[in-house]
Amino acid sequence: MTGQCRAYLAKSPEQREKALTKPGFAEVVAAAGGADRVEAYCRQLVPGRPPGAPSAGPGGGPGRKN
Repeated sequence: MTGQCRAYLAKSPEQREKALTKPGFAEVVAAAGGADRVEAYCRQLVPGRPPGAPSAGPGGGPGRKN
C-alpha cells in the first residue's frame, strides 16, 4: 500500500485524479474509504512528503546531477 501511495503522491494533481480510475489503485481507494479520501490517507501513510514535492531519486534520496 505504501508503494501505491508513493506512486500516487509522485503524480501531478491532474494525473492523480485519472490514476484513481485505474485497477492498480483500486486497493488504495478501498482502503482510504473512497477516491475523495485517498490523498489524506496517503499523506498519513507516507509522512513528510509536502504537497507537490518531487519524487526521490535513485536510492531514495534526492536526485543528483553528474
